[in-house]
Amino acid sequence: MAQVLWDNPRTIYGIRPSLTPEIGAPTLGSYKGVDTLRETVDSAWWVTLILIAATIIQEGTGEAFGEGTMTDGRDAMASARDRGEPTARLRTLVTALKEAGYLPDPRIEAAFRAVPRHLFLPEAPLETAYSDEAIPTKRRAGLVISSSSQPAVMAIMLDQLGLRPGDRVLEIGAGTGYNAALMAHLVGDEGRVVTVDIDDDIVSAARAHLAAAGFPTVHVVCGDGAAGYADAAPYDRIILTVGAGDVVPAWVEQVCPGGRLLAPLALRGPIQKLVAFERVGDHLASVSVRDGGFMPLRGTAAGPPVEVALGPAPGLVVGVGQPRAVDIDAEGLYVALTGPHTDTSAPVRASADEVWAGFSLWLATREPAMLSRAIYF
Repeated sequence: MAQVLWDNPRTIYGIRPSLTPEIGAPTLGSYKGVDTLRETVDSAWWVTLILIAATIIQEGTGEAFGEGTMTDGRDAMASARDRGEPTARLRTLVTALKEAGYLPDPRIEAAFRAVPRHLFLPEAPLETAYSDEAIPTKRRAGLVISSSSQPAVMAIMLDQLGLRPGDRVLEIGAGTGYNAALMAHLVGDEGRVVTVDIDDDIVSAARAHLAAAGFPTVHVVCGDGAAGYADAAPYDRIILTVGAGDVVPAWVEQVCPGGRLLAPLALRGPIQKLVAFERVGDHLASVSVRDGGFMPLRGTAAGPPVEVALGPAPGLVVGVGQPRAVDIDAEGLYVALTGPHTDTSAPVRASADEVWAGFSLWLATREPAMLSRAIYF
């Protein structure tokens, strides 16, 4: 199997069978390595280990995609902020998103320029806060359960959502509050944004971030996203920033006729598509489908676990295509990934779209025992 090393979603990538040196894990590129790996799972199933979406290397830096390295240099960071560095970094990020084609709507571009991301990531270095990366913000049992989404994916979804001034919006998955702030900017003073999260600490932090950024009117609610938020319904737009296995009836009931519901829907395990629906009569009709994925919804509508932690350190996980299709020996799998190996080059080059929208989708629909490795820092 081959692993994709990439820097960002806009470049062409070479495929090589190696894990990143940062985690000290050697390559699993040989057929012997794959055979060894198979011994760690149910032998009745052909297990496909996708070394895709696995280690994402930022171009020229060797840093892994994800949380980034937190530092204790807060005094230096505060000084840099005082010198206007956040403004420059924000401008650079938005310019990069625009040049890459993620901001075709001038209103969405203006929202990104108006809302400083670092105010929603106060513990992160500025270079991390203004990177086009998803940044983990909360872990449990070695698994990431909340994050600040990748700005490019946020831009894609805001374009799909089609927010208008005055719209009433419900967001399932408050996270840091950054996406809610962008939406509040788009709907304006006449609109309303409600965002829901299941954890008290996430809700409290999001409220503080929104207040600091000048969006105190965003209503942040602690609750189960599967129930929506009936107190402020109906909504012109409902957006999920968590992966869902299905559309929950409450969301359909709470969206207006002609309104739009946008959800990252799981096709199998961790493989998702961003699907926008409009409510037409008594049913939903899809209006757009884009590539992307989020951490799974938690609460009463949560599906079976799709990730299993590997190894002693947090951050290395394996995604399961169909939880009951294969018995995973996490310890044995970790040994296989970090044991003796052989590098095998693959004479193939692929774009991110070919990997995410093509190969992984093809495997998800054909291989029930598919596994995918992911690394979060």
